[in-house]
Amino acid sequence: MATRFPQQKIGAIGHKWLAALIEEHSDWLTRDLGEDYGIDIEAELTENGVRGKILKGENWGRAALTIYNY
Repeated sequence: MATRFPQQKIGAIGHKWLAALIEEHSDWLTRDLGEDYGIDIEAELTENGVRGKILKGENWGRAALTIYNY
């Protein structure tokens, strides 16, 4: 059986949390690219229809979270 390190579990949780947070916004959709060492997620702006405006991101999970409202 494979051993999963705590950092891998934190990264997986952070990845799912980020995708869910983006999906809450009505003008964005996400595409999961899997968890690896590179681009992890794509977010596409869908305001006024899908137009191919894609943001690619790498997720770095952490054990703690601080949210700032600007």
